[in-house]
Amino acid sequence: MSPRKLIRPGREQRIRYAVSLGLIFAFGANAAQQKPDTFLVEYQAFRPSLYFGPHSMGPKTALFTAIQSEQQWRELWSRIDMDRHRPQHIDFTRKTLLVAALGTKPTGGYSVSINSVVESATRITVNVIALRPKNCGSVLSGVTLTATSPIAFVLIPKTVKPVEFSTREAEDACGQEGVSAGAGRGS
Repeated sequence: MSPRKLIRPGREQRIRYAVSLGLIFAFGANAAQQKPDTFLVEYQAFRPSLYFGPHSMGPKTALFTAIQSEQQWRELWSRIDMDRHRPQHIDFTRKTLLVAALGTKPTGGYSVSINSVVESATRITVNVIALRPKNCGSVLSGVTLTATSPIAFVLIPKTVKPVEFSTREAEDACGQEGVSAGAGRGS
């Protein structure tokens, strides 16, 4: 058996090979760094205190806002909790609190929920569903006649982008209770 000869590629082949590897690396690294134009933001429902439940009252006027600091949180909490319970601590260096409140409504049957949070290159969009009771004939079916103030809270990772709220209204079906994913069903 004769020993095999090593075939060395020519200078031109080595240059083509190096350029090909460089292009593959450049395009691959660029593709790995790109994010989609818009994407869903992971969020978690938030219950501000042990005493805050589905029949708790939100502010008297509608409010859709992003809370970025402890001071803003305390100011909002003082408008919501008349019994002065201590609210749950939030680490505002890591989280932003999103609040969707419908204000005072004349009866039960209203609710609000945060359906999704979407991030783009320039902003955060919070998609909200506001549910109202349907008038089933001469009376509102299955709702309390007490005024309510529905409110929902969610936490998202800290953001410095502007936050917009997009609200879609829906009507509850007659004789059926509405569905709400928010922490603060107001009926």
